[in-house]
Amino acid sequence: MKKLEQLGIPYVVINEFQEGDPLGRAEWIKFIAAFYNLTSAAVGIFNGIENKWRGLVSLVADLDRPRVAWFIIYGGVLYPAGAGARELIRLAGGRYAYANYSRVDLEVVLKHKNDVDILVWSGYGVKTIDDIIKIEPRLKELRPVILGRVYAYSPAFYQLSNAYPEKLLEELVWIIHPEAAPPGNFTLFVKLK
Repeated sequence: MKKLEQLGIPYVVINEFQEGDPLGRAEWIKFIAAFYNLTSAAVGIFNGIENKWRGLVSLVADLDRPRVAWFIIYGGVLYPAGAGARELIRLAGGRYAYANYSRVDLEVVLKHKNDVDILVWSGYGVKTIDDIIKIEPRLKELRPVILGRVYAYSPAFYQLSNAYPEKLLEELVWIIHPEAAPPGNFTLFVKLK
């Protein structure tokens, strides 16, 4: 940026990735649109995203809250859900299975193997539940693994989840509450068999 300043080239910094809230990231469309005189169109797009988001949250607000585990194991280390994923679980009508723990590791996961309804594997590259069991054989004891309620990120997750927060929330609602919103075509997640 110093070089741009030295050359007298005007610039702006786009920091949408630092927004903690998915709707906050989506709202940056208004900022970018201003450079193209498309503010009205951007406001309309954002309002559509926000309306769908609020409708999904309302749809599941009063339903039972299944317990959702969200983690990946890489290099023998378990990486649990961050604050953003935990909030998405809540908004989609679930509850984070390990909310009472400040530190989540494999011991905690196995201790609560029967207290979890759904597992979201927060990575892609696995195609089946057996692929996850190959990474950590003891996961075969988890209730969602036994019941087949295991999902993983699709290869498109990292490219599209920030751009389409309403799609992210919608797919989580499909995962957590298929009785309220029957699943459509998944783009961001994959159901493992």
